[in-house]
Amino acid sequence: MDANIPEQTALIIIAVKENDNATDGILFNLTKEYLLKPGQTLIVLGEDAHLNKLKKLVEN
Repeated sequence: MDANIPEQTALIIIAVKENDNATDGILFNLTKEYLLKPGQTLIVLGEDAHLNKLKKLVEN
């Protein structure tokens, strides 16, 4: 499933932080083709209302 987070939430994705012990890095300048994985942390920029949209999107 394509999340299309910026289109659905109006948030700007700044980076993704890897939370596993193997990489534990931060990835910047992600393309639309990048696939999010469980355990990653999104670093985003936006308003509270947009963050709430993301929370609802993740819950579904």
